[in-house]
Amino acid sequence: MSGSNDYTNPKRTIRLLDELVRLGFNNEALHKLHHDVTSTIESNRDYCAKHEQFTSETNSDVQKRLEIVLHAFWGGNFSYHARTPKVFLALAEASIAEVPIKR
Repeated sequence: MSGSNDYTNPKRTIRLLDELVRLGFNNEALHKLHHDVTSTIESNRDYCAKHEQFTSETNSDVQKRLEIVLHAFWGGNFSYHARTPKVFLALAEASIAEVPIKR
């Protein structure tokens, strides 16, 4: 995770979600790493689209975890066949070790 990234930009969360969904990320994986376990990809995208900047650390932390999942997937050099919910659930769980959920 790069220290120079701006984790307050909701549009960046949308871009991360779009890329992850393209790879096979789903709502179950989002529930694992999001502070609001009822959040869905669609509701999270809608929330982000309505805001210009995050003012809550919890939203920035979700973005950090999404970035960790994406970087871990690419860095792990997973094959097309690994684009499964089980892989993304494991990566989401690992992201919590790096950026713990504050509830």
